[in-house]
Amino acid sequence: MSRQSRDFSRSSRTPAASEHRTHGAEGILLTLLVLAAATPLWSLYADPAILRLVGVSAAVALGLGMLARVGRWPGAVVIAVSAIVLIVLAVPLGVPSRAEFGVVPTVDGLREAAWAAVAGWKQIVTVEPPLGTYRGVLVPALIVVFGCAMAAHWLLDRTRSRGWSLLPVVVILGFGIAMGPSDPPLTVASGIALAGCGLLWGTLLTLGVFARARGDAPTRGGFAARSSRGMSALLVVGIAASAGLAAGIAVEPRLDREVARTRVVAPFDPRQFVSPLVAYRNSVTSPANAQTQLEIEGVPAGTRVRLATLDDYDGQVFSSGAGASETESAAGAGSYRQVPVRMSDPEPGDPVSVRITVRELSGVWLPIVGSPRSVAFADIDRAEHFYYNGPANAAALAEGITPGLTYSLETVLPEDLDDGALAGLRPGTALQSDAPVSPALLEQAAEGFAPTWLTPGERLLEITRWLRSGYISHSGEGEPFTRPGHSAGRLNVLAESAPLMGDAEQYSTALAVLARGIGFPSRVVLGYVANSERILGDDLTAWTEVQDASGRWIGIDPVPLVREIPPDEETPVEAQPQPETVLPPPPAIIEDPLDSRATDDEGTPEEEEPAEWLATLLAIWHGGWPVLLAAVILFLPLWGLALVRGVRRRRRRRRDRARRTLVGGWNEVRDALIDRGTDVPVSATRFETVRAWSSADPRATPETAVRVSVLAERANAAEFARDQVSTAEVSAYWAELRQELRALSAGEGPWARFRRFLTARSIRDSIADRWAGTRPATNHEMRGNNHGSSASRHSGQRRAF
Repeated sequence: MSRQSRDFSRSSRTPAASEHRTHGAEGILLTLLVLAAATPLWSLYADPAILRLVGVSAAVALGLGMLARVGRWPGAVVIAVSAIVLIVLAVPLGVPSRAEFGVVPTVDGLREAAWAAVAGWKQIVTVEPPLGTYRGVLVPALIVVFGCAMAAHWLLDRTRSRGWSLLPVVVILGFGIAMGPSDPPLTVASGIALAGCGLLWGTLLTLGVFARARGDAPTRGGFAARSSRGMSALLVVGIAASAGLAAGIAVEPRLDREVARTRVVAPFDPRQFVSPLVAYRNSVTSPANAQTQLEIEGVPAGTRVRLATLDDYDGQVFSSGAGASETESAAGAGSYRQVPVRMSDPEPGDPVSVRITVRELSGVWLPIVGSPRSVAFADIDRAEHFYYNGPANAAALAEGITPGLTYSLETVLPEDLDDGALAGLRPGTALQSDAPVSPALLEQAAEGFAPTWLTPGERLLEITRWLRSGYISHSGEGEPFTRPGHSAGRLNVLAESAPLMGDAEQYSTALAVLARGIGFPSRVVLGYVANSERILGDDLTAWTEVQDASGRWIGIDPVPLVREIPPDEETPVEAQPQPETVLPPPPAIIEDPLDSRATDDEGTPEEEEPAEWLATLLAIWHGGWPVLLAAVILFLPLWGLALVRGVRRRRRRRRDRARRTLVGGWNEVRDALIDRGTDVPVSATRFETVRAWSSADPRATPETAVRVSVLAERANAAEFARDQVSTAEVSAYWAELRQELRALSAGEGPWARFRRFLTARSIRDSIADRWAGTRPATNHEMRGNNHGSSASRHSGQRRAF
């Protein structure tokens, strides 16, 4: 074939196909540039998920760019399609732990991805790398990589100059470097790879490879001209590489490179510090007890100075659980945040101006008084490191406090609450996690002083009085030995000691643990008692705060007054053993059977007559036990039903507390409605049960129906919630259902209540259902339908409540 025929056949190819192939080749080179630019992200995440994210994002962007090129999509369509694809990829690539089977997005995953798209940028620069897949931190990387890759392909198609398409690639590289650690090992390798791909692309453009493929290259020049341009391109690459190598050798590398995270102050996280309560015994014993910790001005004697609020107990140590999370902690302690000079208005009280100077105190916890309104440091630079936790009413200095630190507080002193008001308190609603280990002996001892039939406030008061009856001992000179610490085992030792003996560390934590068992959210506050302007280490103490129904945290001091410890009982001196004296045996006495003095009654002690009251009781018992037995048999329906109901109620409540559910509580409500004459099908849901009762019972009012519906709704919420309910919520639910059941019978007479008591429809129906095998499903059998039918249980279906 002649050269003219070859030129004719080459020119006869479809121009569009050649152009698409050329664009595809350039798109592949652009994708390589994107991958090279994203290399520093490995230093930031160090997890295979980032490799999958970058690879999939680059490949999907390449495919969408080709489709947009072939389909000639307008800019609005490209943006819309890119946004939809980004939403689809957000869960499997940005939040892989929330994806079903690792690829299918879920509602929870989309919600977390949306949150991470806003707040994840802050997490990147405040969380210490490597980040991995922590709390959606991959979502910002997905937005940058995929968005910039799509922008690069769009610019490649829309502009004649290929240099504009490199701008998004530079953005990816800048994101990885700026957000990454201060010493990323892959930064240099990424720059070399990016420069190599860019120079390769420029060389191909210089040689006119893509232009000839599109049919735009001139026909003259031949091989010599192309070779000349190729040698020039290679020369440029060699000169650039040599210059870069020489500059790298000549310039000393900086070891203190600054990135975004070095300029961003990470939120204060108290969980990284040891609980200050652990060192309590060291502060109140010699020599630290005589050292001046603070100097304070402007407060009356006896004012309490708060140092740290500790709300998280793991069975070993009370520590601060208020971290730097985006949501408040379970105990309602919130998080430590930087605050302006003036804080929000506190609770009402006596306003005072306080001036504090630190002497020997150290650590990060900043002493405060009352509820501060504002704080002013003598050294204004210290304000940049000041953090305050409003719900916990605690402050910290992230860089630590040092001797000589002086600051002023405009604060409000809280009103004192006398012991009589404790009996009227009702538990608050703050959620707290259960400790894995609890002091069982302490709880058993407390039940003897605060029985369960008392109200929560009365039990709290009795426990406080019991703890105050103890004695103080720091194991100092002349004091009995007591172990430091406040673990569950140490609190058990406190309960076993007679009399109670310990210090503020044990008494405050004991009351906090016992208050949680009653239902009160509680926490321990470590601080000082300002008896004078000079606060010594011996002034350190601890007290307990509980939350009442209004949401206030009320301070209670369970620490006994310092008084003389009674001496131990004297141990009796044991008699020294004496050498035994061997005596001959006495002669045998042979009695004469004919001797009238040797009678059978001789030596037999006379029986004592029983006391008069005991004789009377014995007479009544001998004559009355048949009557008592007849009465027990006659009234068997009464006490038998009461016993069955009591055992059933106690069993349900204990099972709810053990399994942390509300199923048993709702069953108690359901049986009460059945006893009132309501026909409830076995397969009826909770709301269907309420509707059946409200329509069948003439005494049911709209108000009572609403209140019972609230109980059903709370049971449904607990049944289908992701996390289990707390023991405090279970106790509150049972207390509320008892009130509602009493309210249902408020307008009835004694005879009506007695007749309903004898009817016992719920007991009869339960026995019949169990005998027939159609009893309602339990929580263990079917989580979804608490009262589902037998067919629904066997089919495994889950009814919606």
